[in-house]
Amino acid sequence: MSWFKVDDGFYDHPKVEELPNAAVGLWVKAGTWCAKHETDGVIPASRVKALKGTASQIRALIECGLWCETTTSLGAKAYSFRDWLDYQPSREEREEERASWREKKRKSRRQKLDNRRKSENVHGGVPEMSPEGTNEGVPEMSGTIPGPARPGPSYIGGTTSQPSYGGTAREAGGGAEEHDPLDALAAAAQRARDAGISERAITAGTREFDRRPHPKGPGLLRALIDDAWRDEQTAARTLATIDARRSARDECERCNDQGFIETTIDGHPAVIRCNHQPPADLDPDDDTPPWEKHA
Repeated sequence: MSWFKVDDGFYDHPKVEELPNAAVGLWVKAGTWCAKHETDGVIPASRVKALKGTASQIRALIECGLWCETTTSLGAKAYSFRDWLDYQPSREEREEERASWREKKRKSRRQKLDNRRKSENVHGGVPEMSPEGTNEGVPEMSGTIPGPARPGPSYIGGTTSQPSYGGTAREAGGGAEEHDPLDALAAAAQRARDAGISERAITAGTREFDRRPHPKGPGLLRALIDDAWRDEQTAARTLATIDARRSARDECERCNDQGFIETTIDGHPAVIRCNHQPPADLDPDDDTPPWEKHA
């Protein structure tokens, strides 16, 4: 969960003493949106409009120095919080915190696995001797019985039907003699990271992997990470398209907030969808109805 931090002296700061409460409310709502979506203090004008922000409130925030006008990466109109990084953590800092937390959890899980292995080796890993005093019938170097805590050959990238994506614990560990499931999973995540996949998608894929039942291996983890990455890219393209449409509608001077033009057809009131394009030059010989020109 992300937090939007507000200084306890904000209420009587010279910048906001004369600021209307409605503008303060808009500032707080926009700040929580930026914190949640990790935009480093930039919010599109279309999103401000969706938060019920009015032109007078926006103007008040700009005039008092809390906001300034800017553009998004796609060129759409947007607003930026002044001195955002002086009070709020950046997107990069949040990603580093999440990476540090994941590494801490990985070490903790590995320690628990090592402790469980030691316990199994002490209590259940020593085969009983046969009545004749030999180990007849006991496989050589059998160790403990394979299970979730000590996987067998099929647990990691061996004989299962799951895709391996070219990686096993032996390959990732530089020729280690024993497969380590945590090392194999960490290697699969690192390969995804090296391929340019975002930490958000890796986290989503890892969470889904944790919910899946055994047996499972690094191939399944990579497949789930790839699925999360595709979903993230699709959502980003959808959001960009929506923001572009909203920006075009906000900047259009001919249509209303819903993107329609109120006009008359044959003397009757009518509403037509606006294409947000400048009107064509009037041509006395053009008998095309005006509502078709805007279609």
